[in-house]
Amino acid sequence: GELKMLPDRTRVIKRKIGELLLERKLITKGILEEALGFQKTYGVSLGTYLVKHGFVTEKNIVECLSSQYGFPYISLANFRIDSEIVNLVPVSIVTKYCLIPIDRMYGLITVAMANPLDEKAIESVKSISGCEVQVFIATISDINTALENAGRLEIYQLEKNVSILATISGAGPMIGFLGTVIGMILAIFELANAGGTIQMDVLASGLYTAMTTTVAGLIVGIVAFMAFNHLVVKTDKVVYQMEANSLEFLDHLNEPS
Repeated sequence: GELKMLPDRTRVIKRKIGELLLERKLITKGILEEALGFQKTYGVSLGTYLVKHGFVTEKNIVECLSSQYGFPYISLANFRIDSEIVNLVPVSIVTKYCLIPIDRMYGLITVAMANPLDEKAIESVKSISGCEVQVFIATISDINTALENAGRLEIYQLEKNVSILATISGAGPMIGFLGTVIGMILAIFELANAGGTIQMDVLASGLYTAMTTTVAGLIVGIVAFMAFNHLVVKTDKVVYQMEANSLEFLDHLNEPS
């Protein structure tokens, strides 16, 4: 459907998520006090505590925020996001504010956020992208999964190229060796037909074919091998960054809201 525009945040009266959940009778006052006490003692966000202990679901929280403030809810479960779109916003901003860019069109960047009332997050995205920001609300787990899927897609593209280069780097020298054998066979065949008389031009022609194909195969193999190693290192770096970013993202989930 059509993308719903961002509500006027200047008119939003912010209310704590605990109050909203209590008002909707999704939790009791006793549960809220218990969660607030745990948050104060251990620094775990209220939403994280309530979800982990099964009092509410992530969807309960985002639907509550969506209904209260008018931000449209989006499920990212089957939403494919291009890695180029994700890379429009630095990982530091993505993990810090628990958001993910999902689209950009005509100077408008669309992001899915766990907390659509975070003015600093929206201003950071606007400043970095140079675009106006349209906000959807999504669950934290959906955002995390979408980030992982985008990372896996990028890794898949890199690994696909790695396999091609591995094949070329392995086949190149073998093709060159095959050319060497063919060149020697031709030279021997011509010598045999010459009745045992050694003709230098025939021998030189066969050797030329053999050496040329060998050199060509080695050049192709060396270049492909160097490119292969470069891509392997790049792929490993992407995997490492994705794992590090995922850990950083999970760390932020346990910070106080």
